[in-house]
Amino acid sequence: MKNQNSSNNHVLADDRVGRLLVSLSMPAMIGMFVTALYNVVDTIFVGRGVGPMA
Repeated sequence: MKNQNSSNNHVLADDRVGRLLVSLSMPAMIGMFVTALYNVVDTIFVGRGVGPMA
């Protein structure tokens, strides 16, 4: 287990900053995109369900 942790530290220390920034922020960006897509689809369904009575 210590070997794997040491390997991760070397990657963070030796890799380029731009590549690290993209690879570490990609999961957060995908999560925000999925959340935004869910909100848009939910708004469409609620808008159709309630109709002009809202």
